[in-house]
Amino acid sequence: MLIDPGKGNIRQVTKDDDFAFTLQSNGRDIPTVDIELGGVRLEGVLVDSGSTCNVIDRATWETLKEKKVKCVSRKSNRKLYSYGSNEPLATDEENQLRDFPECFEGVGKLKGFLAKLHVDTSVKPVAQKLRPPPYGLREKIEPKLKELVNCDIIEPVEGPTPWASPVVVVPKPSGDIRLCVNMRKAKEAIVRGRHPIPTVDEILYQLNGSKVFSKLDLKWGFHQFELEQQSRVITTFITHKGLYRKGIGPTESRVDAVVCAKEPTNAEEAKSKLGRAEKLAYLDRNAEATKLITDASPELNADTHKQEERYWDWCGGCARFHMYLYGMEFILLTDHKPLETIYSTSYRNSTRIERWVLRLQPYRFRVQYVPGKQNIADSLSRLVDKEELSEEFIRFVAETSAPGAIPIKETERQSITDPEISQLQECISTGDWDKAAPQYKQVRNEFSSLGKLVLRVTRLLIPRRPRERVLDLAHEGHQGLVKTKQRLRTKVWWAEIDKQVENRCKTCHDCQLVGLPTPPEPLRHTEFPSQPWIDLAADLMVPLPSGEYVLVVVNYYSRYFEVDMLTSVTSTKVIESLDKIFCTHGLPQSLNTDNGSQFVSDKFERFLETNDIEHRTSTPLWL
Repeated sequence: MLIDPGKGNIRQVTKDDDFAFTLQSNGRDIPTVDIELGGVRLEGVLVDSGSTCNVIDRATWETLKEKKVKCVSRKSNRKLYSYGSNEPLATDEENQLRDFPECFEGVGKLKGFLAKLHVDTSVKPVAQKLRPPPYGLREKIEPKLKELVNCDIIEPVEGPTPWASPVVVVPKPSGDIRLCVNMRKAKEAIVRGRHPIPTVDEILYQLNGSKVFSKLDLKWGFHQFELEQQSRVITTFITHKGLYRKGIGPTESRVDAVVCAKEPTNAEEAKSKLGRAEKLAYLDRNAEATKLITDASPELNADTHKQEERYWDWCGGCARFHMYLYGMEFILLTDHKPLETIYSTSYRNSTRIERWVLRLQPYRFRVQYVPGKQNIADSLSRLVDKEELSEEFIRFVAETSAPGAIPIKETERQSITDPEISQLQECISTGDWDKAAPQYKQVRNEFSSLGKLVLRVTRLLIPRRPRERVLDLAHEGHQGLVKTKQRLRTKVWWAEIDKQVENRCKTCHDCQLVGLPTPPEPLRHTEFPSQPWIDLAADLMVPLPSGEYVLVVVNYYSRYFEVDMLTSVTSTKVIESLDKIFCTHGLPQSLNTDNGSQFVSDKFERFLETNDIEHRTSTPLWL
């Protein structure tokens, strides 16, 4: 360094320094000089003794910082050597290890924290037997146990213990071993504590805008947590050297599916693999619009119908980005146009499709159609496919919507010769609906075509000729008007389909037979009594012209009857008449009447109960 004798501050650095002649001197007569360094005046600076590197101590550096020295800091990997020596000078870190060795010994322990395990006392403790290790591994197990005890990670257990888990020895490729404990039985008694662990996305979202970061790690971190005394019993494990208690251990993570991706076997798969080199970005809160781009996968959804693939990829996309999409309005891009109509508010979906709509109801989104070539969904959701997915969807809907008794090929042949469908084909291709019938013009946005077939969203348009056969198939089983309409609405459609279904059900002979008003209940056979005057029946006849009523009592055994004339049909008069008849022939065991007011009154019931007569009632006219 060059020092201006007049001003006493640093002007420039002349060359890189390699050797230091003198770093510190214990002499009393030390030549010093006052200088100004970075705008800060320093007194008593040691005069250069000829070394190529000038060094200041920490106290001087702290003084410069307090006085806000003007300097530019940069990291240097250059090593300092003493004159005539090939060994570099020691650094501060090495001095710290030498001056404070007790801070860097052993494993360490987190201070001021005790880990607690919540044990369910209703679970019966299990003390498992020892799994004897091979003799060749015992010489390696004993030093491991001794090291863990010396590091205060485990402790020997004396006396009986209700819990004991076996040790599992896992050899390492280096020849060493890893001690593991099978805690499956003990885990059944642990009550899991709930703690909101943030995901990587949440942490990155919260760190947005941060400038200063620090890294803090614990060596053997899980062994530095000290367990409470009450929580140590359940961690007891058994070895050939006795019982020990240990702490908490980490679990291994799973391998990412991307690492195991298969190698491409042709040019198309190679293009797809190259397209997976995507740009990773996170949600921009200042963006104008958020778009969710999805696509179905013929590989990942091999067991799912293609009609449902498009729905499940939506559900998967919304679930994957739930933290970003929920509570905000976004655009859902898809490469097949029928879904625009399915998820419109004006369309009445079938029950099956309605369940799909309800599943995504918590999200606020707008469906927007994009051609398949412009869909940028990654290869994990869509592998190479040369066909348009919208055409695949329409083809599948057409094949599954056609009635099983009518092949799809026959429907295509009938559609070619059907003038109504031919006109619809022309309207769909040209977009001119002026010549279309009003019933088709009102729902023109719901039509799509595939070859000679026409669909209204997910329902196949049946030509005029096979419609009678379709009605017969739907009405097979005579399930009624509502069920027949439900079966047809899920798969097929044509103009005035509901009216034709109603006419078919009204003109069906079998439906009319079973559709009459509810027939009367069948007569119940009365068991024949074992002897006379056991079972009786009583009833009142309509008043005679004289104004008198007739009480008739019939014996079920012989059909013998007693008749009494009454001027009133109150319970009192009926009881007096029956009492007179019973005095003549005796008390019966049961009496059958209808539910007339005089027969169901409390007074009449007490009369029968007093005479120990069972009262049986029946509906009117069926006594």
